[in-house]
Amino acid sequence: MRAVKVRKSIIKEKVKAADFNSMNLQFSCESCSFFKPSAGECNLGYNTKPHLYKNQTKLYEMSGHLTFCRFLEID
Repeated sequence: MRAVKVRKSIIKEKVKAADFNSMNLQFSCESCSFFKPSAGECNLGYNTKPHLYKNQTKLYEMSGHLTFCRFLEID
């Protein structure tokens, strides 16, 4: 029997409220060059659900954390 490797969930990073409110943070798929708005998908094939703006802002309001995609490409 083969052991199943457990993968970590998405890392949520703490963001200070002052930074969130004063800086122009780019943290959602909608800001990324790899995001295809017509289909709501990532051109690289990644799951967009946790990184969409509405989900990110909800997460931040509830916990003070954001999830940053390491492939976020800003034009």
